[in-house]
Amino acid sequence: MFALFVVLLLHCSCDAFGGFDANSSAQGLHTYSEIHEAKNLIDALSFKLNLNFKKYEEKYESLQLQSNEYLAQKYSAKEEIKTLYKLKDLLNDFTKKSSFCEKFYSYFDFKFAREIKINFSAPLQKDYTVAFKVNHRELIDYGQALANGYDLRVYFRKDKDCQPKEIDRIIKDITTTKTMVFFKLQEDFSESMRDGSAYYFVYGNKEAGKAKENPENVYLFFDDFSDIYLEKKWFKVFGDIDVENGVLKLKTNENQGAEGATGISLFIKNGYDFEDIEIELDFSEIRKDVAAGPLLRVQDTRLKSLSAWWFQYISGSTSCTMRPYKDGFDGKWMYQSNFQKPLSLGSWYHAKFRVFGDRFSYWLNKQLIFNNTKVSSKWFISKGTFGIGCQSGNTGCYTFYDNIKITKYVPIPPTVYLGKECKVDLKTFQGLGTSEKNPAKSCKQIYDMSMKYGKVENGMYWIKTSADRSVYTYCDLLNGGWTLVGKISGFVDDLYKFWLIKDYNLDALSSPALPSKVACFDARYLATYYASSVMFASGDNQFGIGSKWAQWSLPDEREMDSFWTYSVGFSAVSKAKMYPVSVKFYDGQEQYCFQNKYGIMPYFNQGGSYPSATYDKAGKTKENDYCMAIGVLKPGETAEGFTQNGSGYDSPQSYSDWPNAQSNYASQYVTVWLK
Repeated sequence: MFALFVVLLLHCSCDAFGGFDANSSAQGLHTYSEIHEAKNLIDALSFKLNLNFKKYEEKYESLQLQSNEYLAQKYSAKEEIKTLYKLKDLLNDFTKKSSFCEKFYSYFDFKFAREIKINFSAPLQKDYTVAFKVNHRELIDYGQALANGYDLRVYFRKDKDCQPKEIDRIIKDITTTKTMVFFKLQEDFSESMRDGSAYYFVYGNKEAGKAKENPENVYLFFDDFSDIYLEKKWFKVFGDIDVENGVLKLKTNENQGAEGATGISLFIKNGYDFEDIEIELDFSEIRKDVAAGPLLRVQDTRLKSLSAWWFQYISGSTSCTMRPYKDGFDGKWMYQSNFQKPLSLGSWYHAKFRVFGDRFSYWLNKQLIFNNTKVSSKWFISKGTFGIGCQSGNTGCYTFYDNIKITKYVPIPPTVYLGKECKVDLKTFQGLGTSEKNPAKSCKQIYDMSMKYGKVENGMYWIKTSADRSVYTYCDLLNGGWTLVGKISGFVDDLYKFWLIKDYNLDALSSPALPSKVACFDARYLATYYASSVMFASGDNQFGIGSKWAQWSLPDEREMDSFWTYSVGFSAVSKAKMYPVSVKFYDGQEQYCFQNKYGIMPYFNQGGSYPSATYDKAGKTKENDYCMAIGVLKPGETAEGFTQNGSGYDSPQSYSDWPNAQSNYASQYVTVWLK
């Protein structure tokens, strides 16, 4: 019976979170008949269960039976009543006017939110880049957004977990009336998916740091050559290929193969499934009278069996072509056109290409060169990767490329607009964390509210550990809102079984002072959704963060079901990419260390310590540096594929051991905080 109502509640809560247009903002959720029917059922069941409870209690009192059956029925009915009242309160909360805005703020930390409405004539595929316009100038003038654009964010909510997640976005032309925002669809977008998922545009946080804005996560493919290691994305075939000062430099001498043949110098490794796409790039040719350019829909890169559409130009002239190849056969200059002016040597040009079905278009510096030209069936290629090539006899090409961007293309783009603005009244959040019925999502949230409407005081507060659970732990509000999530002093056996993933000795979290018995709570919910930094601190201050500390940012790609989760195992952790992270020390010093999306040390024989910031990409430890980790596995033991040789205890063993002089002792002395 309870499973039915829990499912009903989750369904209602997801639906309630799904949108907030003008009608829903004005009417709340009173029009949702299913919710009111659920409330009526709960009222009826509550009344019936109360009668049952009284009946069992009367039987117990009259007969004075100590029957386990009666006791079980009594307490079962009592718990059912409590649960149903909680459900009823939640449903009532959902139907209150403007309650959605308050809940939305509790997820995002921003005052304003608008649903991104996407209307389309045909389903959109995952990884399609969506663009919409916003009047950023107006938001700035009304004091609703920052001029630097940091607080302009895009969030995605997936139906299955109702948990919003920030996604990468790119913003162009900030501070104008025509600011453009770009983001990538996280899943296929159809009528059914549109009803279950949603995207949101949020803003209005004056303390916002930089938003997520990795263009590789916004476009189907992107390379501005800020990374000199081409092998991550590209496959080299021939020629001298280097990256210098953020520019790809391609130099070829005598061309590969027979005279006049096309040669692909390099191509994208993972692009063979590119179908209907648009490509934009910048290029500059240094040598005269050479034929070069990009190749699209490359299916076979071998010269004798080459299949591709080559967009070729002649440097120093106005001549250009789309030159098709199919199974090694050359269509030569079958599709010809001309630029308005000859290509000047050493000048930079911006090119745009579009391939859709059996047609292609081409622009140079916004001049249309080919307009939806149809390719004959003989030369048709349905999909393929992107490459760069040269045909030049004995002279060779010397071409520069930059800012290569690829997006999926649809012939009728979706109509994208913003729904009505939802504004949060921050006064409704006063008193957060002061009771179990009103838990805060983090100590940082309590700090933000206290700075605006109350007095800032360190102490014990209720903090959420999931959507429906909370713990009573210590908050350091005087230092900006840090949440105490764990503490350890001395050796603890089998620490990996519960450390920061289960509630353990919660009473010891009433003070950050050390020494103390080991204590922690399941901090993954907080770390994933409502914190951005982790801190190790000494335990020499019973009223807040210790006098010595080290802090660093949490990894961007962390996920709740795997972050700090030892059971993911050594195999997964060892394969995870290591990212550089700046560790700041209490004395003003700073050092670049490394971490992965799991927050777990990956080196094979150092026990999978966590939280972890390691000395190098291999995940090793080093004494007297600022990269630290807490050892969780006993020396000489093995668990989940990890082994501990004794060198994985990269944290202080006393107040004075900062930074730690050794990494081979198992007696750790540190508190762990999140903000």
